[in-house]
Amino acid sequence: AKPAKPEAPKEDEPKAAPKPVVEKTPKPDPELVSRSAELVADAPKNEAAQQPKQPKEDEPKAAPKPVVGEATKRDPGLVSRFAELVADAPKNEAAVKKIIAQAEDILTSVELTSTLPLQALCEAIVKQASGKTRNQVDEVVLGWAPLLIKLVQRSDWIRFKVQILHEIVAACDAVSFPRLTKETEWALVEALFDSLYTADIVEEQYFLWWQQDESRKTPDDAVWQLRHFHEWLEVAKVEGEESEEEEEDVQSSSAGSIDGHIHRRRPGGLR
Repeated sequence: AKPAKPEAPKEDEPKAAPKPVVEKTPKPDPELVSRSAELVADAPKNEAAQQPKQPKEDEPKAAPKPVVGEATKRDPGLVSRFAELVADAPKNEAAVKKIIAQAEDILTSVELTSTLPLQALCEAIVKQASGKTRNQVDEVVLGWAPLLIKLVQRSDWIRFKVQILHEIVAACDAVSFPRLTKETEWALVEALFDSLYTADIVEEQYFLWWQQDESRKTPDDAVWQLRHFHEWLEVAKVEGEESEEEEEDVQSSSAGSIDGHIHRRRPGGLR
């Protein structure tokens, strides 16, 4: 007998769906998840944020930051060479001119427009004036007058002559504000201020500005030793100019002459 044919499924009978194959899901790597979270946190929020910001046509561009090159830095070595140059007092006017020429060769415009050469010169002046008589202090200051004036001219500071007074005080502070000699009542700082004034290197108004300047604290010893100088300066300001006859009397009684330069000397000292 022939085998029976399998019964064909009826047209309306739905076919059984195949069983889905279930694949095992691998466990996530915690390190990869952490890195993905960091990337998402740093990602831009939108498309506009991804594009670099373009400056508007009318918007001014920011100026580039200045780059400080070697040429704009002050060279301590050059200032040290200048300090060696002024270590000894000049013998005469020709020697001063030679020192000024050498100083301009040694120092660049960067050092010349700062207070560093002035500081070195004032330290030299204080050292050279220490232990001298009152007239000898005048000689020291007058000897360096051309170089002091040259530094004033080359500086771009406002009221640079006030800095001369500051540096003289600082240099006197470094040697503990001595008197000129044991036999005199003149303090070194007071004698130097008086010489700067009588030599017309620093005018009266700069001494008043120096008193008012709070950018640098004045040591108490300087205030004490200069009190009579400032009192005299105030009195001279009030009294004004004297008659020619009175001026001749003052010059003959209280003035000293150095190379033809007449110094009107106030009486006293520390007293």
